[in-house]
Amino acid sequence: MILKSNLKYYRKSKKFDLTQVELAKKIGVTPMTIYKIENGKGANLKTLKKLSDLFECTINELFDFKEEEK
Repeated sequence: MILKSNLKYYRKSKKFDLTQVELAKKIGVTPMTIYKIENGKGANLKTLKKLSDLFECTINELFDFKEEEK
């Protein structure tokens, strides 16, 4: 699943360098929510919007970002 690897990429990027707990606090969700997304358990639209706002990308980019562009 592309979303889980992209979320981990953005979270660990030099610009953000966040743990799952830190990311959860920043967007107002539980750490379990971030854990579930990164383990392919899905995400709701509200959480995706918060993530895209924080990472300054579109929701589509959370799903479409290609490895070679990283």
